[in-house]
Amino acid sequence: MSTPAAAAAATAAAVKAAIEQAGLSVNRTAALSGIPQSTLDRRLLGNPPGFSIAELASLASLLGMDVSDLLRQSETAAESREAVA
Repeated sequence: MSTPAAAAAATAAAVKAAIEQAGLSVNRTAALSGIPQSTLDRRLLGNPPGFSIAELASLASLLGMDVSDLLRQSETAAESREAVA
């Protein structure tokens, strides 16, 4: 990932995909993770500064994943975007 914006966007894409795969709505995810709805909405837009480690840990736990899984998926998303560009 070459820029903070690219990193934030790739992480947002990975989190969105994981939420969808879990069959959860963003509203439900916010409620269960303890992340305020407005904060989760902003993070999912993919703008810097992106998710904090604490937020990623909360989401990963909720989604039955490790933070490293989310970050790995984020890297994959970033590589896919770079390949298209």
